[in-house]
Amino acid sequence: MTTVYSRTLGSMRLLVGTGDPNTVDTAPRGYIYLDGTNFLGYINTNNLTSWRAFGPRVNSVAATDPVVTNDANSVPPFHVGDLWHRQDNDNLWICADTTAGAALWQPLLVAPAGTVALVRRRIAATSTLAGNVIGAGVETAHTALTFTAANLGTARRTIRGVARLRAPSENGADTWRIQLKFGAAGVGGTLIVDSAAFNTVTGDIFTIAFEIMIMTVGAGGTFDAWTTVWNETLGTLTYPDVVGGAINTDLDRDLTVTGISSSAVAAQQMSLLNFWAELYEA
Repeated sequence: MTTVYSRTLGSMRLLVGTGDPNTVDTAPRGYIYLDGTNFLGYINTNNLTSWRAFGPRVNSVAATDPVVTNDANSVPPFHVGDLWHRQDNDNLWICADTTAGAALWQPLLVAPAGTVALVRRRIAATSTLAGNVIGAGVETAHTALTFTAANLGTARRTIRGVARLRAPSENGADTWRIQLKFGAAGVGGTLIVDSAAFNTVTGDIFTIAFEIMIMTVGAGGTFDAWTTVWNETLGTLTYPDVVGGAINTDLDRDLTVTGISSSAVAAQQMSLLNFWAELYEA
């Protein structure tokens, strides 16, 4: 690493340089380092050479799928939990192993060959929930993605997408609970993902990848859902979980991310940075 800029902010020092600081550069615990070459942020965790990256890196300009050489030694280097978004077909991968020459990328959302997205939905801007807005223990909805009855009215259609959230701040031992729901508007949908309460850490990322298949249609319709969750706060990757539920496809239906804060403190926030989904024909 080559440091090209250094500035003290109170008791914290901000470093900007080029290259990965791990195993090379010693710094006091809590120092912040920004890698201007690979656009990654790190914080020192042990007063030595242990640096922890801020959440997953997202390679969002790729035109190919990741390969075994997209590893810890590649340029740019990758870390476990990093995401690879292929723009031409919206395939999404997550890094599970960065061994040199043997990197392992798990597919989160990879459309079968020949499929074409019929409908695309994406939030237009970041949606932020603050503790003092929702109050302690009150479930509140972020901006939803809406699919019409016409979208959902054919059995075996599939919705694939990703929701990515970030805690821009932390407040002591306060917690957030993140949920993904499908069906009725707001907080009334059928629960697909429930994170359970977890302590928020500034800058950490919570990512949900999902695939939902409409099994039967009409007022008594049903769906099955497969989900994968990466919790940067806990450093855990939950492999596909399968859930099912009821869905009235005669009405417009929402995909909604909701948040429940343990605190009514304004600084306790959770932002929905990116939320998109595509509907595919059977």
